[in-house]
Amino acid sequence: KPPAKPGAKGKAAPAGTAEEELAYKDPYPLDCKPLPQPSRPGEDPRYLAEIWWQIGNNHFDQVDPKGGPYNFNRAVSAYQHSMQFKKPPVYGVSMYKQAWTYFKQQRYKTAVDEFVKLLHHADKLEAKTGDPGADFRQEAFTYIAGSLTYVDFEGPPGEHPYIPRNDVLDTEPNPLIAEEKMAIGIQRVQDPALIPQDKKWSVEIYKALAQEYIEITQNRNAIATLELTLKKYPMDRDAPVMQNRVADLYDQLTRLAPEGSPAKAEYSSKALEARTKLAAYVGATPWTDANRDDPEALSQAEQLVKGGLRRAAADHTNAGRIFYNKALELSNPGEQKVQIEKAIDEYRMAETGWSGYLNQDPNALDAYESKFWLADARYWVVVLQVAINRTPTPTEVQKAREAAVAVRDSNEDDKYMQPAGYYVVTIAEKVLEDLYRKHEETKGAQGLQKREEVRFNGEDPNTRTVIKDPIPAQVLDAVKARDEYNARIPVDRDPKGNGLLYAFQNAEYFFVYGDFAGAKPRYQALVDQHCGKDEWGYKASDKLMSMALFERDNATTKKLAQGKSCAYSEETKKDEEGKRKPIQQGVAYQEASELFKKAEGMPDGPERQKTWRAAAIAYKTALDAAPGRDEAPEAAMNGAFAWKKVGEYDKAIEMYELFISKYGSEATLQKLKNGDTKAKPPVVAEPKKYEERVKYLKDAYDALAGSYVLFFDYPKAAQTFDKISSIEHFLP
Repeated sequence: KPPAKPGAKGKAAPAGTAEEELAYKDPYPLDCKPLPQPSRPGEDPRYLAEIWWQIGNNHFDQVDPKGGPYNFNRAVSAYQHSMQFKKPPVYGVSMYKQAWTYFKQQRYKTAVDEFVKLLHHADKLEAKTGDPGADFRQEAFTYIAGSLTYVDFEGPPGEHPYIPRNDVLDTEPNPLIAEEKMAIGIQRVQDPALIPQDKKWSVEIYKALAQEYIEITQNRNAIATLELTLKKYPMDRDAPVMQNRVADLYDQLTRLAPEGSPAKAEYSSKALEARTKLAAYVGATPWTDANRDDPEALSQAEQLVKGGLRRAAADHTNAGRIFYNKALELSNPGEQKVQIEKAIDEYRMAETGWSGYLNQDPNALDAYESKFWLADARYWVVVLQVAINRTPTPTEVQKAREAAVAVRDSNEDDKYMQPAGYYVVTIAEKVLEDLYRKHEETKGAQGLQKREEVRFNGEDPNTRTVIKDPIPAQVLDAVKARDEYNARIPVDRDPKGNGLLYAFQNAEYFFVYGDFAGAKPRYQALVDQHCGKDEWGYKASDKLMSMALFERDNATTKKLAQGKSCAYSEETKKDEEGKRKPIQQGVAYQEASELFKKAEGMPDGPERQKTWRAAAIAYKTALDAAPGRDEAPEAAMNGAFAWKKVGEYDKAIEMYELFISKYGSEATLQKLKNGDTKAKPPVVAEPKKYEERVKYLKDAYDALAGSYVLFFDYPKAAQTFDKISSIEHFLP
């Protein structure tokens, strides 16, 4: 409605008219006098302070729906009247309500000033009565903290009506920019003109400010405030709580940061760093000494340290495992590497966490458990770096091995004995794997060449010998780790049977480096315990046979070839038969050759004749069993020669005929000459072997024809010569 007309000159407009609403007019001027009441000299009038306080509450609570926009102004005035009387507790309550009113008016600086005055008043009351006034104090801390964060700190003038004013949270759409602007509170809380910095309650305002930022999810401001508080008041009883809260806030920022971003890694690292600092609140530290008379604070610190550091370490361990499992699910090498890099970072932080947790109490009840997870983190740091072709540092390898050995050999418990032993072996193996990679990438300039087979000093199997090379220190470390595993881990604690694999691998290391003296007892131990039972007994017996053959130890070769079978399945029985048969055949040829050489070196006489005959029979037996072997031509010639030496030309002729019929098979010759594309798998031609076989056959035919002549069987000699001339393989 239109404004009322002004009153007569010099007269105020009637109360309640529209004109009154255009500017504030205090209805309770300072000269306002209460109704007189009898009172004793020096005493305040009864109930007057309470009445003013209640009048103020009436305006504060806006009970009158027609009170308009000046309700808070009137409340301030009423509370001021109440505070003329120093009567407790109304005086303090009125101070509190007046400061609160300023806050609701959005006059934040004035509100801070009044709440600080309230805190000083509470100090005086506590000194006088012993009552700390905890309720008032906590409310004051909260409102002071909230006021400090408003960018428009001064607010409207005191005489203005209450009209809600927007601040940063209402006007700034970007929360990061809003957070930056509201960081002004951190500057204000440090201003001694606003907030006393040396009162016992000064730190509480800092804490309340941090909590204010937390409640409006401004975690960076909250962290900055808490870290500032810890720096200014490091001995405060709640310092461990604040330190743990910093870690929690960094955790929240970590979860909100984009996957794989530098920010995520930074926040995660700072969370762990913050929790690691919790170690300053246990043991013999300045903080524990300063709070030695506060058992509640000390107990709370211990729980936070244990829970905080352990939680951080466990979180990083789990995160590392998650990233590693993601890598296993991927097929793209680049994507796999990204996940493995993340896993390595997590395990590094887990290592820091577990190490810090152990350091705060090395003799804790869960120390053994923590030692294993420390070993686990260090193990994965080494293993995963090798997986992405990165060389772990010697320190990383040493620390990983030492941590795993400590758990494996611990007398505290044996729960993790087997996995820790496995870690020791795998670490040594990964060191070798990395050295092999380096050797291959640098073409031998760095690293170590992987030894996969025995080296010989020549090509001829009949004359070459095994080269024994020094075993590199890194290989011996791998051997030692496996030996220690088998010495410490009982079979019933080795569910995957790693011990047997490790025992065989150790024998293999000695074998491929030509150290047969070191390999034989290791293989033999496996044969003695597992022959005919499993693959390890079978494989070990096969290696013993190979060594005997390489060393041309005929006695051992024959003994093994004719000894107990170590096959443990139908498949291995067939495989063993296929291996033993040619070995036995080779032994037969070798024994015949030895008899032949013995006869050659003997003087004439009955014993020599006896040896010639034995050699001839041995060659005949070997040739019957395996006429297609490479030794067959020599056996045929030497066997026939031996028969001739004892005058049995007919048996010499039989030797030649046996050799020619088997060794000179047309089907065999055609395969060697032309190959066989229809065979499965196809057979390729072998010209060199073909020419060699044709030569031996020609020699055998010539020797056969000559034997017929010596036996005076000229017709057969002629037939043989005709045969020779008709065989196309002999044509030039």
